Amino acid sequence: MKKEEKYLNWLRQDKYSGNQIASTNLAKDLSRLRQGEPIDYVIGWKSFLGCKIDLTERPLIPREETEYWTEKAITEIKKENKRQTIKCLDIFAGSGCIGLAVLINVNQAKVIFADKNLQALKTLKKNLKLNRDKVGPNRAKIVRSNVFSNVRGTFDYIFANPPYIPLAQKLASSVTKYEPREALYGGRDGFFYLKKFLKQAPAYLKINGKIYLEFGYGQKKAVDKFLKKNKYKSWLFGKDQFGRYRFAIIQK
Repeated sequence: MKKEEKYLNWLRQDKYSGNQIASTNLAKDLSRLRQGEPIDYVIGWKSFLGCKIDLTERPLIPREETEYWTEKAITEIKKENKRQTIKCLDIFAGSGCIGLAVLINVNQAKVIFADKNLQALKTLKKNLKLNRDKVGPNRAKIVRSNVFSNVRGTFDYIFANPPYIPLAQKLASSVTKYEPREALYGGRDGFFYLKKFLKQAPAYLKINGKIYLEFGYGQKKAVDKFLKKNKYKSWLFGKDQFGRYRFAIIQK
């Protein structure tokens, strides 16, 4: 009951802005929660490093682990750069949470958002519109692209959170039932998109450019192997807030 009460308080505050509403609305929301639907979908949006991320089209829900390394990336970008324009690519963009956070927190950034899924592209448009007061004009572009198929140019930073879960891995029913399958699974071993991305990415990275790549728990050794195979010169691994290796910073 305590968890249910907490969720109801979130709904009142985040979905209904504290307004008094008909009990039937809350009853419907509560029914959705009891059936296992994630609270973020029921609320309809999620906060991510200063952005408001619309979830009504059911993109992958932004994870706190992703928010953790994205915040670290933003801090490093601010330290490293004095350039007037910083060209960034948010690939496998989904909701666009990573690229939007960069746009909002790094004034010089321009971001291309790339995803192959039409529903994701619809979500990206919604979220750029939702955050336009913070983003400003002419700083973002959306392209439909299967990995790099329609991406043009080179970038100072590439942010990648590809599908990396192995097909046989068991997930919570609230994830498998409600979240988009193609944003979760990376083939039989989880490495289909990771390998494809790492093979192609050097052609799209400027000299001294950096890649921030998220991967799954227990995949560090395999990612290290892929990096060596594709002749990357410099990289380091980072842990998430739970002490698990979760991302790599890769430099050309």
